[in-house]
Amino acid sequence: DNKKLNIYLFRGQGCSHCYELLEFFNSITEEYGKYYNLYVYEVWEDGHEDNNDLMKEVGQVFNKEIKGVPFLVIGEKTFNGYSEGYYDEEIKDAIKEEYNKQNKYDVMNELGLTKKVDYTQLIISSSIIVIISILITTLTIIGKRKRLNNI
Repeated sequence: DNKKLNIYLFRGQGCSHCYELLEFFNSITEEYGKYYNLYVYEVWEDGHEDNNDLMKEVGQVFNKEIKGVPFLVIGEKTFNGYSEGYYDEEIKDAIKEEYNKQNKYDVMNELGLTKKVDYTQLIISSSIIVIISILITTLTIIGKRKRLNNI
């Protein structure tokens, strides 16, 4: 969708702050998902050194030294790090602001790159992981209750 803006997220596998940011995006998908495409780049795992280099290049475009992940780019705005609730309103505002611009800024165009990875599947996967965790916890509690009732 050419009307949508592209949001870029650089993350590390196992990073709790990255996971929280993904959960935030998951929570706003229904209301805001029509405004953006979310693309992700894994930078920590072996074999993803190119993505780490790309993150540094993106940082240079914005004259930012990247100090860690998550590193989020929405138009001409960047967010480094994340804590639940801390950037939420700023991120939503940046999405609305960039979406409403006549000429949306896309850092990948600035770099002459089009390499993007759709993150929708990973967001769905993280939701499934949460559901499975809840089921396991529930089954564990039920199992303990049954054992107590049998004593």
